[in-house]
Amino acid sequence: AVAYSTNLAARGGAVFLRLRAAGPLRGRPTGSYQGVALIEVAPMVVAAAVPGGVVVGPPTEVATAIDLAHKRIAPVGPGAPLAFALQPRPEAADLLAAVAPAALGDPMVAALVQQFGVSGATLTFRRDGLLTLRIEGDGSKLGAIREIARATGTMFVEQIARQKARAERRHDVAEAVGAIIGHSVAQRTLREIEPRLEGNTLVSTYRLPQLDAASTFLGWTGMAAAIAIPSFQKYVKRAKTSEARMNLNLLKVALRQYAEDHRKDGKRFAFPPATPWSPVVPCCKQPSAPKCRPGLGAFSDPTWKALRFDLTAPFYYQYRVTSEGKGKKARFVVEARGDLDCNGTSSSFRIAGHLDDKGDVVVGELEVKDETE
Repeated sequence: AVAYSTNLAARGGAVFLRLRAAGPLRGRPTGSYQGVALIEVAPMVVAAAVPGGVVVGPPTEVATAIDLAHKRIAPVGPGAPLAFALQPRPEAADLLAAVAPAALGDPMVAALVQQFGVSGATLTFRRDGLLTLRIEGDGSKLGAIREIARATGTMFVEQIARQKARAERRHDVAEAVGAIIGHSVAQRTLREIEPRLEGNTLVSTYRLPQLDAASTFLGWTGMAAAIAIPSFQKYVKRAKTSEARMNLNLLKVALRQYAEDHRKDGKRFAFPPATPWSPVVPCCKQPSAPKCRPGLGAFSDPTWKALRFDLTAPFYYQYRVTSEGKGKKARFVVEARGDLDCNGTSSSFRIAGHLDDKGDVVVGELEVKDETE
């Protein structure tokens, strides 16, 4: 299968499927091009039989493939945007991917091309595992890309080093083992892939690890763990924060409804009185830590009852409503706070609202501090 595009700016392309024997296609005909039947696959997607296989894609791309297959147009040549991809390579490639930035039609890409003098890039892969990235362009400007690559790689290694130090301080064995092994592998990999300038070409090579070698596999597993374990831990924590976000949104809706139900109070209108943090005892200090058990009268305050707010499943956060002012000066704040890992540092969520000149409730954006603590 070969994926291609003759117009990357249109963010589309087609696929040529090489077949040993390609007979007439069966399906719903939707016209023809140069005597070749076009078969409908989906809206604005057609298929056509061409010598050697079948091409599938938008009608314009399929038409180009038909012209190419029947030699009505020339294939990529010396004057084409991808001509650099046809230049002789020192190594035989089993797979090649190429892109001509000038053909993308993106203003941001065009600005980068002008700044760094890039005319194209190729990525080749050999079956022995050698990956080679070549960036073609103005040799006097390509050095800047090399420095950016170096800086990015250094930042990556430093990030793993920080994770290693943090895991060691916390005595987190799983994270520490992954970070220690990963830090070593990352340093070695960075040295191997460091780009080198060869005339007007920036070249970076890397040989993929042979996974049958236990030491290499362990190293890559360690580097993956150094990245994945902290990321997974953050993902789990962030999933838990959905509780606070959802409940503050529920309170926001409840306060809007409260204002709607009490509009007749006019200048005497006020949002419900402030509550203490509910429950009073933080979840980390309860027997069910790190969660709070539902019930136990945690939301028995009259304000919670007026807003019809209660939690019937275990939860992680304490909640509070504060309010002040009357009439057009009436305002409120709803808050949630919690310590997801019970390390003494809490995260906080806050939404504030007030009445506008028409008596409608205006609510601000959710404010978050230390989200995953």
